[in-house]
Amino acid sequence: MPHVILEEKCTGCTLCIMACPVDAIFGEKKKIHDISPDICIDCGACHAACAFDAILNPEGQISPKLKRNQKPKAIVDEQHCTGCEKCYERCPFDALYMTQVADEQSFYGIVKVIDKKCTGCRECEWACPYDAIFVYHMDEIPAWLRVAEPTREPRGANGSIAAAPAPAPAPAAPSLSGA
Repeated sequence: MPHVILEEKCTGCTLCIMACPVDAIFGEKKKIHDISPDICIDCGACHAACAFDAILNPEGQISPKLKRNQKPKAIVDEQHCTGCEKCYERCPFDALYMTQVADEQSFYGIVKVIDKKCTGCRECEWACPYDAIFVYHMDEIPAWLRVAEPTREPRGANGSIAAAPAPAPAPAAPSLSGA
């Protein structure tokens, strides 16, 4: 079931239309709006934008407004991401981007998430054929997904691999001559 606009609460402010990434909402300003169930991807962007709690979620409830640390967000498991770009292509919010990896044998890059753009709509999660991207509420990310970043070298502004810091010199060996 897609999101639904309550006629008795809708003011026709058009905030939901502006927030919808797939143009599933239609209506004229100051008139009741409607959501096309065939187009709606249930991302919740309309609900988050609605100042009048006029939009029901797929469960038929008015969802509570979430604090930033409670909102769902895509998390990439970089150990399993192949850089196939399927999630990148499917994201309706342009919340994903590709980065290069330092591994010279790797042809593909790796997906990264732009936190401010991600709504947690799950389109990327559903598109990933390698189970490398997950959507969790920020305060519920499992420990196995919160591990340190894999060893990938950063890229410079021009896309080239940034120079790794030079190793520290080895300490001098003590002198055996006693002098």
